Amino acid sequence: MKNKKILSIGLVVVLLALVFGTVAIFNKDKETASKTATTSVVKSSSPSAEKVEPTSLENATNVDLSKDPNLTITQPGTYEITGKTENGQITVNLATDTDEVVIVLNNAEIGNSTTAPIAILNGKEVTIETAEKTLNTISGTGNDSEKTATIYSKDDLKFTGSGTLVVTSANNNAIQSKNDLKFKSGTYDLTAKNEAIKGKDSVTFDGGTFTLNAESNAIKTTNIEEADQGVITVNAGTFDIKATSDGFHSATDIVINNGDIILEVEDDGMHADGTLTVNDGKITIENSYEGLEASDVQIKGGTIAIKAQDDGINGAGGNDTAATTQDRFGSSTGSIEISDGTITVAAGLSGSGDGIDSNGDLTITGGTITINDPSSARDWSPIDFDGNYSQSGATITQVSANGTKTAITEESAASQGGMKGGGLGGGMGGRGGR
Repeated sequence: MKNKKILSIGLVVVLLALVFGTVAIFNKDKETASKTATTSVVKSSSPSAEKVEPTSLENATNVDLSKDPNLTITQPGTYEITGKTENGQITVNLATDTDEVVIVLNNAEIGNSTTAPIAILNGKEVTIETAEKTLNTISGTGNDSEKTATIYSKDDLKFTGSGTLVVTSANNNAIQSKNDLKFKSGTYDLTAKNEAIKGKDSVTFDGGTFTLNAESNAIKTTNIEEADQGVITVNAGTFDIKATSDGFHSATDIVINNGDIILEVEDDGMHADGTLTVNDGKITIENSYEGLEASDVQIKGGTIAIKAQDDGINGAGGNDTAATTQDRFGSSTGSIEISDGTITVAAGLSGSGDGIDSNGDLTITGGTITINDPSSARDWSPIDFDGNYSQSGATITQVSANGTKTAITEESAASQGGMKGGGLGGGMGGRGGR
Protein backbone atom coordinates (compact mmCIF):
# COMPACT_ATOMS: atom_id res chain seq x y z
CA MET A 1 0.00 0.00 0.00
CA LYS A 2 2.83 2.33 0.87
CA ASN A 3 4.50 1.59 -2.46
CA LYS A 4 1.27 2.37 -4.31
CA LYS A 5 1.05 5.78 -2.64
CA ILE A 6 4.65 6.50 -3.54
CA LEU A 7 3.97 5.47 -7.14
CA SER A 8 0.86 7.70 -7.32
CA ILE A 9 2.74 10.70 -5.95
CA GLY A 10 5.50 10.12 -8.52
CA LEU A 11 3.02 10.03 -11.35
CA VAL A 12 1.45 13.28 -10.19
CA VAL A 13 4.86 14.93 -10.03
CA VAL A 14 5.70 13.75 -13.56
CA LEU A 15 2.37 15.02 -14.91
CA LEU A 16 2.84 18.40 -13.24
CA ALA A 17 6.34 18.63 -14.69
CA LEU A 18 5.03 17.93 -18.17
CA VAL A 19 2.28 20.54 -17.82
CA PHE A 20 4.59 23.27 -16.54
CA GLY A 21 7.19 22.45 -19.16
CA THR A 22 4.70 22.78 -21.98
CA VAL A 23 3.48 26.13 -20.65
CA ALA A 24 7.04 27.38 -20.37
CA ILE A 25 7.86 26.37 -23.93
CA PHE A 26 4.66 28.03 -25.21
CA ASN A 27 5.44 31.27 -23.40
CA LYS A 28 8.98 31.26 -24.69
CA ASP A 29 7.80 30.83 -28.29
CA LYS A 30 5.25 33.62 -27.84
CA GLU A 31 7.90 35.94 -26.44
CA THR A 32 10.24 35.11 -29.31
CA ALA A 33 7.48 35.83 -31.87
CA SER A 34 6.71 39.10 -30.15
CA LYS A 35 10.36 40.15 -30.25
CA THR A 36 10.58 39.18 -33.90
CA ALA A 37 7.51 41.28 -34.77
CA THR A 38 8.87 44.23 -32.82
CA THR A 39 12.20 43.94 -34.58
CA SER A 40 10.44 43.90 -37.95
CA VAL A 41 8.54 47.14 -37.18
CA VAL A 42 11.71 48.87 -36.09
CA LYS A 43 13.45 47.84 -39.28
CA SER A 44 10.59 49.06 -41.48
CA SER A 45 10.68 52.48 -39.82
CA SER A 46 14.40 52.96 -40.25
CA PRO A 47 15.60 55.57 -42.77
CA SER A 48 17.37 52.99 -44.90
CA ALA A 49 14.23 50.89 -45.22
CA GLU A 50 12.16 53.91 -46.32
CA LYS A 51 14.39 54.61 -49.30
CA VAL A 52 12.32 54.12 -52.47
CA GLU A 53 13.97 52.66 -55.52
CA PRO A 54 12.71 53.84 -58.93
CA THR A 55 10.01 51.56 -60.26
CA SER A 56 7.84 51.37 -63.34
CA LEU A 57 4.15 50.80 -62.73
CA GLU A 58 1.51 49.71 -65.17
CA ASN A 59 -2.11 50.81 -64.78
CA ALA A 60 -1.89 51.83 -61.11
CA THR A 61 -4.84 54.18 -60.64
CA ASN A 62 -3.33 56.14 -57.74
CA VAL A 63 0.34 56.96 -58.09
CA ASP A 64 2.66 58.90 -55.80
CA LEU A 65 5.50 59.98 -58.08
CA SER A 66 7.88 60.38 -55.15
CA LYS A 67 7.67 56.59 -54.77
CA ASP A 68 6.92 55.49 -58.31
CA PRO A 69 8.28 57.99 -60.86
CA ASN A 70 7.25 56.08 -63.98
CA LEU A 71 3.71 55.09 -64.90
CA THR A 72 2.65 53.25 -68.04
CA ILE A 73 -1.07 53.35 -68.85
CA THR A 74 -2.35 50.66 -71.22
CA GLN A 75 -5.97 50.42 -70.04
CA PRO A 76 -8.77 53.03 -70.15
CA GLY A 77 -9.77 54.66 -66.89
CA THR A 78 -9.05 57.51 -64.46
CA TYR A 79 -5.58 57.84 -62.93
CA GLU A 80 -4.75 60.21 -60.07
CA ILE A 81 -1.17 61.48 -59.91
CA THR A 82 0.45 63.04 -56.83
CA GLY A 83 3.99 63.60 -55.55
CA LYS A 84 7.21 64.79 -57.11
CA THR A 85 9.86 63.31 -59.36
CA GLU A 86 12.77 65.07 -61.01
CA ASN A 87 13.15 62.44 -63.74
CA GLY A 88 9.97 60.52 -64.36
CA GLN A 89 7.40 59.93 -67.07
CA ILE A 90 3.74 59.13 -67.58
CA THR A 91 3.20 57.18 -70.80
CA VAL A 92 -0.22 56.46 -72.28
CA ASN A 93 -0.22 53.65 -74.85
CA LEU A 94 -3.68 52.12 -75.06
CA ALA A 95 -4.35 48.87 -76.86
CA THR A 96 -6.94 50.41 -79.16
CA ASP A 97 -7.49 53.93 -80.44
CA THR A 98 -11.11 53.90 -79.22
CA ASP A 99 -10.22 53.95 -75.52
CA GLU A 100 -10.15 57.07 -73.35
CA VAL A 101 -8.08 58.03 -70.32
CA VAL A 102 -8.38 60.76 -67.69
CA ILE A 103 -5.21 61.82 -65.85
CA VAL A 104 -5.97 63.81 -62.70
CA LEU A 105 -3.02 65.92 -61.52
CA ASN A 106 -3.22 66.50 -57.76
CA ASN A 107 -0.22 68.66 -56.75
CA ALA A 108 2.04 66.68 -59.06
CA GLU A 109 5.56 67.70 -60.12
CA ILE A 110 7.13 65.85 -63.04
CA GLY A 111 10.51 66.60 -64.55
CA ASN A 112 12.47 64.86 -67.28
CA SER A 113 15.89 65.68 -68.68
CA THR A 114 15.74 63.57 -71.86
CA THR A 115 12.20 63.22 -73.20
CA ALA A 116 8.57 64.25 -72.66
CA PRO A 117 7.49 63.94 -69.02
CA ILE A 118 3.98 63.14 -70.28
CA ALA A 119 3.80 61.20 -73.56
CA ILE A 120 0.55 60.00 -75.14
CA LEU A 121 1.30 57.49 -77.86
CA ASN A 122 -2.10 55.92 -78.58
CA GLY A 123 -5.72 56.39 -77.53
CA LYS A 124 -8.93 58.00 -78.77
CA GLU A 125 -8.76 60.93 -76.37
CA VAL A 126 -6.77 61.70 -73.26
CA THR A 127 -7.98 64.28 -70.75
CA ILE A 128 -5.58 65.96 -68.34
CA GLU A 129 -7.47 67.39 -65.38
CA THR A 130 -6.07 69.63 -62.66
CA ALA A 131 -7.68 69.02 -59.29
CA GLU A 132 -9.27 71.97 -57.51
CA LYS A 133 -6.88 74.30 -55.65
CA THR A 134 -3.79 72.38 -56.77
CA LEU A 135 -0.51 73.53 -58.33
CA ASN A 136 0.98 71.11 -60.84
CA THR A 137 4.35 71.57 -62.53
CA ILE A 138 5.59 69.69 -65.60
CA SER A 139 9.08 70.57 -66.86
CA GLY A 140 11.21 69.23 -69.68
CA THR A 141 14.84 70.03 -70.28
CA GLY A 142 15.57 67.41 -72.93
CA ASN A 143 15.60 67.77 -76.70
CA ASP A 144 13.75 64.72 -77.98
CA SER A 145 13.45 64.94 -81.77
CA GLU A 146 10.33 62.75 -81.79
CA LYS A 147 8.38 63.71 -78.67
CA THR A 148 8.82 67.43 -79.24
CA ALA A 149 7.00 68.84 -76.22
CA THR A 150 6.92 68.65 -72.46
CA ILE A 151 3.36 67.32 -72.76
CA TYR A 152 3.23 65.45 -76.07
CA SER A 153 0.35 63.60 -77.68
CA LYS A 154 -0.09 61.75 -80.95
CA ASP A 155 -3.87 61.74 -80.46
CA ASP A 156 -6.62 64.08 -79.29
CA LEU A 157 -5.77 65.85 -76.04
CA LYS A 158 -8.10 67.81 -73.78
CA PHE A 159 -7.36 69.91 -70.70
CA THR A 160 -9.86 70.68 -67.96
CA GLY A 161 -10.12 71.21 -64.20
CA SER A 162 -10.00 74.04 -61.70
CA GLY A 163 -6.37 73.84 -60.63
CA THR A 164 -3.17 75.37 -62.03
CA LEU A 165 -0.82 73.75 -64.54
CA VAL A 166 2.69 75.15 -65.05
CA VAL A 167 4.55 73.74 -68.06
CA THR A 168 8.07 74.67 -69.16
CA SER A 169 10.17 73.44 -72.06
CA ALA A 170 13.82 74.39 -72.27
CA ASN A 171 14.29 73.18 -75.86
CA ASN A 172 10.92 72.26 -77.37
CA ASN A 173 7.22 73.07 -77.25
CA ALA A 174 5.30 73.20 -73.99
CA ILE A 175 2.10 71.40 -75.07
CA GLN A 176 1.66 69.67 -78.42
CA SER A 177 -0.89 67.38 -80.05
CA LYS A 178 -0.56 65.78 -83.46
CA ASN A 179 -4.38 65.80 -83.68
CA ASP A 180 -6.93 68.06 -81.95
CA LEU A 181 -6.06 70.06 -78.85
CA LYS A 182 -8.80 71.48 -76.63
CA PHE A 183 -8.88 73.54 -73.42
CA LYS A 184 -12.11 73.55 -71.38
CA SER A 185 -11.11 75.22 -68.09
CA GLY A 186 -8.22 75.70 -65.66
CA THR A 187 -5.26 78.03 -65.19
CA TYR A 188 -2.18 77.59 -67.40
CA ASP A 189 1.29 79.12 -67.21
CA LEU A 190 3.34 77.94 -70.19
CA THR A 191 6.91 78.83 -71.14
CA ALA A 192 8.61 77.34 -74.19
CA LYS A 193 11.72 77.59 -76.33
CA ASN A 194 9.47 77.01 -79.35
CA GLU A 195 5.66 77.11 -79.33
CA ALA A 196 3.73 77.28 -76.08
CA ILE A 197 0.68 75.49 -77.56
CA LYS A 198 0.86 73.55 -80.82
CA GLY A 199 -1.87 71.46 -82.42
CA LYS A 200 -1.69 69.96 -85.86
CA ASP A 201 -5.41 69.62 -86.67
CA SER A 202 -6.90 72.27 -84.38
CA VAL A 203 -6.60 74.23 -81.15
CA THR A 204 -9.85 75.16 -79.40
CA PHE A 205 -10.34 77.26 -76.27
CA ASP A 206 -13.68 76.93 -74.46
CA GLY A 207 -12.40 78.56 -71.28
CA GLY A 208 -9.42 78.93 -68.97
CA THR A 209 -6.82 81.49 -67.95
CA PHE A 210 -3.57 81.46 -69.94
CA THR A 211 -0.16 83.08 -69.42
CA LEU A 212 2.00 82.17 -72.41
CA ASN A 213 5.66 82.98 -73.06
CA ALA A 214 7.17 81.60 -76.26
CA GLU A 215 10.40 82.15 -78.15
CA SER A 216 8.50 81.31 -81.33
CA ASN A 217 4.72 81.42 -81.85
CA ALA A 218 2.59 81.25 -78.73
CA ILE A 219 -0.27 79.26 -80.31
CA LYS A 220 0.10 77.44 -83.63
CA THR A 221 -1.62 74.95 -85.95
CA THR A 222 -0.02 73.27 -88.95
CA ASN A 223 -2.47 71.06 -90.89
CA ILE A 224 -3.02 72.32 -94.43
CA GLU A 225 -3.46 68.91 -96.09
CA GLU A 226 -7.01 68.19 -94.88
CA ALA A 227 -10.16 70.26 -95.35
CA ASP A 228 -11.47 72.18 -92.32
CA GLN A 229 -8.33 71.45 -90.33
CA GLY A 230 -5.64 73.67 -88.85
CA VAL A 231 -8.16 76.03 -87.25
CA ILE A 232 -7.62 78.00 -84.03
CA THR A 233 -10.91 78.79 -82.26
CA VAL A 234 -11.39 80.94 -79.15
CA ASN A 235 -14.87 80.63 -77.62
CA ALA A 236 -13.86 81.88 -74.17
CA GLY A 237 -10.83 82.43 -71.97
CA THR A 238 -8.40 85.04 -70.69
CA PHE A 239 -5.01 85.30 -72.37
CA ASP A 240 -1.77 87.15 -71.55
CA ILE A 241 0.64 86.32 -74.36
CA LYS A 242 4.25 87.26 -75.06
CA ALA A 243 5.98 85.80 -78.11
CA THR A 244 9.07 86.36 -80.23
CA SER A 245 7.05 85.53 -83.33
CA ASP A 246 3.23 85.49 -83.66
CA GLY A 247 0.73 85.35 -80.83
CA PHE A 248 -1.71 83.20 -82.84
CA HIS A 249 -0.50 81.50 -86.02
CA SER A 250 -2.84 79.31 -88.05
CA ALA A 251 -2.03 77.34 -91.16
CA THR A 252 -5.65 77.94 -92.18
CA ASP A 253 -8.20 79.94 -90.17
CA ILE A 254 -8.59 81.74 -86.84
CA VAL A 255 -12.03 82.31 -85.30
CA ILE A 256 -12.46 84.55 -82.25
CA ASN A 257 -15.96 84.20 -80.81
CA ASN A 258 -15.22 85.64 -77.38
CA GLY A 259 -12.51 85.97 -74.76
CA ASP A 260 -10.15 88.59 -73.39
CA ILE A 261 -6.81 88.49 -75.21
CA ILE A 262 -3.71 90.60 -74.50
CA LEU A 263 -0.75 90.23 -76.85
CA GLU A 264 2.78 91.59 -76.81
CA VAL A 265 4.70 90.09 -79.73
CA GLU A 266 7.52 90.83 -82.13
CA ASP A 267 5.69 89.69 -85.25
CA ASP A 268 1.92 89.44 -85.79
CA GLY A 269 -0.61 89.55 -83.00
CA MET A 270 -2.79 87.13 -84.99
CA HIS A 271 -1.81 85.59 -88.31
CA ALA A 272 -3.92 83.25 -90.46
CA ASP A 273 -2.89 81.89 -93.85
CA GLY A 274 -6.62 81.62 -94.55
CA THR A 275 -9.38 83.67 -92.90
CA LEU A 276 -9.22 85.55 -89.61
CA THR A 277 -12.71 86.12 -88.21
CA VAL A 278 -13.47 88.20 -85.12
CA ASN A 279 -17.09 87.82 -84.03
CA ASP A 280 -16.81 89.19 -80.50
CA GLY A 281 -14.46 89.46 -77.54
CA LYS A 282 -11.74 91.84 -76.52
CA ILE A 283 -8.35 91.90 -78.26
CA THR A 284 -5.57 94.19 -77.02
CA ILE A 285 -2.31 94.13 -78.97
CA GLU A 286 0.24 96.10 -76.95
CA ASN A 287 3.06 95.62 -79.44
CA SER A 288 3.41 93.87 -82.79
CA TYR A 289 4.96 94.16 -86.20
CA GLU A 290 1.48 93.81 -87.68
CA GLY A 291 -1.61 93.50 -85.51
CA LEU A 292 -4.13 91.33 -87.36
CA GLU A 293 -3.00 89.69 -90.59
CA ALA A 294 -4.65 87.12 -92.85
CA SER A 295 -5.44 86.39 -96.45
CA ASP A 296 -8.97 87.50 -95.60
CA VAL A 297 -9.84 89.50 -92.48
CA GLN A 298 -13.46 89.62 -91.31
CA ILE A 299 -14.34 91.72 -88.25
CA LYS A 300 -17.97 91.38 -87.20
CA GLY A 301 -17.82 92.65 -83.61
CA GLY A 302 -15.75 92.94 -80.49
CA THR A 303 -13.42 95.55 -79.05
CA ILE A 304 -10.00 95.70 -80.68
CA ALA A 305 -7.02 97.92 -79.79
CA ILE A 306 -3.86 97.57 -81.86
CA LYS A 307 -0.34 98.97 -81.65
CA ALA A 308 1.80 97.96 -84.62
CA GLN A 309 5.18 98.87 -86.00
CA ASP A 310 3.93 98.36 -89.57
CA ASP A 311 0.27 97.68 -90.51
CA GLY A 312 -2.48 97.59 -87.93
CA ILE A 313 -4.83 95.32 -89.93
CA ASN A 314 -3.48 93.66 -93.06
CA GLY A 315 -5.34 91.62 -95.66
CA ALA A 316 -2.80 89.87 -97.84
CA GLY A 317 -2.95 86.49 -99.58
CA GLY A 318 -0.59 83.56 -99.98
CA ASN A 319 1.68 81.85 -97.49
CA ASP A 320 4.47 83.39 -95.48
CA THR A 321 7.96 83.39 -96.86
CA ALA A 322 10.88 82.83 -94.52
CA ALA A 323 13.08 85.58 -95.87
CA THR A 324 12.83 87.80 -92.83
CA THR A 325 11.80 87.69 -89.20
CA GLN A 326 8.48 89.37 -89.97
CA ASP A 327 5.79 87.62 -92.03
CA ARG A 328 5.78 88.22 -95.76
CA PHE A 329 2.91 86.85 -97.80
CA GLY A 330 3.89 85.39 -101.13
CA SER A 331 1.23 87.16 -103.25
CA SER A 332 -0.62 90.46 -103.42
CA THR A 333 -4.22 89.25 -103.02
CA GLY A 334 -6.40 89.50 -99.96
CA SER A 335 -9.40 91.29 -98.51
CA ILE A 336 -10.73 93.03 -95.41
CA GLU A 337 -14.39 93.25 -94.37
CA ILE A 338 -15.48 95.17 -91.27
CA SER A 339 -19.18 95.11 -90.37
CA ASP A 340 -19.17 95.95 -86.66
CA GLY A 341 -17.01 96.41 -83.60
CA THR A 342 -15.01 99.11 -81.87
CA ILE A 343 -11.52 99.31 -83.34
CA THR A 344 -8.62 101.55 -82.33
CA VAL A 345 -5.40 101.40 -84.33
CA ALA A 346 -2.03 103.01 -83.68
CA ALA A 347 0.16 101.70 -86.49
CA GLY A 348 3.25 102.77 -88.43
CA LEU A 349 5.11 103.19 -85.14
CA SER A 350 8.36 102.32 -86.91
CA GLY A 351 7.79 105.26 -89.24
CA SER A 352 6.26 103.19 -92.03
CA GLY A 353 2.99 101.34 -92.39
CA ASP A 354 -0.78 101.63 -92.69
CA GLY A 355 -3.63 101.69 -90.26
CA ILE A 356 -5.77 99.36 -92.36
CA ASP A 357 -4.17 97.82 -95.46
CA SER A 358 -5.85 95.47 -97.93
CA ASN A 359 -3.97 94.00 -100.87
CA GLY A 360 -7.36 93.50 -102.47
CA ASP A 361 -10.82 94.88 -101.66
CA LEU A 362 -11.60 96.78 -98.47
CA THR A 363 -15.24 96.87 -97.37
CA ILE A 364 -16.46 98.66 -94.22
CA THR A 365 -20.20 98.54 -93.51
CA GLY A 366 -20.32 99.20 -89.76
CA GLY A 367 -18.44 99.77 -86.57
CA THR A 368 -16.54 102.60 -84.93
CA ILE A 369 -12.96 102.88 -86.09
CA THR A 370 -10.27 105.27 -84.81
CA ILE A 371 -6.92 105.40 -86.57
CA ASN A 372 -4.12 107.29 -84.82
CA ASP A 373 -1.29 108.73 -86.89
CA PRO A 374 2.26 108.00 -85.68
CA SER A 375 4.22 110.90 -84.21
CA SER A 376 6.61 110.74 -87.14
CA ALA A 377 6.32 108.74 -90.34
CA ARG A 378 8.34 108.32 -93.49
CA ASP A 379 5.58 106.40 -95.26
CA TRP A 380 2.14 106.21 -93.69
CA SER A 381 -1.52 105.83 -94.67
CA PRO A 382 -4.47 105.46 -92.31
CA ILE A 383 -6.26 103.43 -95.02
CA ASP A 384 -4.65 101.67 -97.98
CA PHE A 385 -6.21 99.30 -100.54
CA ASP A 386 -5.24 97.81 -103.88
CA GLY A 387 -8.72 96.78 -105.03
CA ASN A 388 -12.15 98.33 -104.50
CA TYR A 389 -13.12 100.39 -101.47
CA SER A 390 -16.62 100.50 -100.04
CA GLN A 391 -17.76 102.33 -96.89
CA SER A 392 -21.27 102.66 -95.42
CA GLY A 393 -22.79 102.79 -91.95
CA ALA A 394 -19.43 103.13 -90.19
CA THR A 395 -17.75 105.93 -88.28
CA ILE A 396 -14.07 106.23 -89.16
CA THR A 397 -11.89 108.90 -87.57
CA GLN A 398 -8.28 109.75 -88.27
CA VAL A 399 -6.46 111.35 -85.32
CA SER A 400 -3.26 113.24 -86.10
CA ALA A 401 -0.25 113.28 -83.82
CA ASN A 402 -1.35 116.68 -82.45
CA GLY A 403 -4.86 115.39 -81.71
CA THR A 404 -6.70 116.80 -84.72
CA LYS A 405 -9.61 114.58 -85.74
CA THR A 406 -10.70 114.09 -89.33
CA ALA A 407 -13.63 111.99 -90.51
CA ILE A 408 -12.85 109.50 -93.23
CA THR A 409 -15.66 108.97 -95.73
CA GLU A 410 -16.04 106.73 -98.73
CA GLU A 411 -15.63 109.74 -101.01
CA SER A 412 -12.46 111.03 -99.36
CA ALA A 413 -10.92 107.58 -99.26
CA ALA A 414 -11.92 106.67 -102.80
CA SER A 415 -10.68 109.95 -104.24
CA GLN A 416 -7.26 109.57 -102.72
CA GLY A 417 -6.84 105.90 -101.91
CA GLY A 418 -6.05 102.63 -103.51
CA MET A 419 -3.56 101.90 -106.21
CA LYS A 420 -4.48 105.09 -108.04
CA GLY A 421 -3.60 107.49 -105.27
CA GLY A 422 -1.32 105.46 -103.08
CA GLY A 423 -3.66 105.25 -100.13
CA LEU A 424 -5.43 107.94 -98.15
CA GLY A 425 -2.91 110.52 -97.02
CA GLY A 426 -0.32 109.60 -99.68
CA GLY A 427 0.89 106.26 -98.35
CA MET A 428 2.75 103.54 -100.20
CA GLY A 429 -0.26 102.35 -102.19
CA GLY A 430 0.06 98.74 -103.16
CA ARG A 431 2.90 98.13 -100.72
CA GLY A 432 0.71 95.39 -99.22
CA GLY A 433 2.22 91.99 -99.03
CA ARG A 434 3.45 92.70 -95.54
